[in-house]
Amino acid sequence: MNCQVIIYETTNVIEFKYGILNVIGAQTTSGGAMIGMEWGTGGSGKFIDAITGSSILSHRMLSPLSGWPTYHFRFTPGAPTPVATGSYNVGVGQTYPSLTLAVADVNHRGISGSVTLNLTDLQYDTSALNGSNIFQFS
Repeated sequence: MNCQVIIYETTNVIEFKYGILNVIGAQTTSGGAMIGMEWGTGGSGKFIDAITGSSILSHRMLSPLSGWPTYHFRFTPGAPTPVATGSYNVGVGQTYPSLTLAVADVNHRGISGSVTLNLTDLQYDTSALNGSNIFQFS
C-alpha cells in the first residue's frame, strides 16, 4: 500500500492520499482501517472519519475484502457550513452520486433544518451490486 500525508504549515491544511492496496496472501475479515483524524485525548467523539464523517472508532470501513479504493482527503481548519434545508437528489449525475456521499456530507457538515434525499435511480451506493453503503451515523 502506498499512502502520503501532506501538511501545509502556513494554512494548517492536512491531506491524506491513499493508493491501491496490494494484498499478498490470504485476505481475512479481521483486517480493515479507517482514515481520519483524532484530537485531544482521542477516542469516540474526538475523531472524525474521512469517509463517513462518523466520530465512532469501532468500524473499519476500508477492507481488503471489499477492494481498497484510491482516496484523497483534505482536512481544513474551521467549521463547515451546514447543509441547507431542502430536497437533494441522490443517483447518477445528481447532487450526490451515492447515499454514501450524501450521509458523509451530512455527518461532516451537519444540517440547518429538514433535509430530504430523493433516490432517483438504482445507483444508490458505491458498490458494484448496489448493496454495500459505507456510511455510519455519528
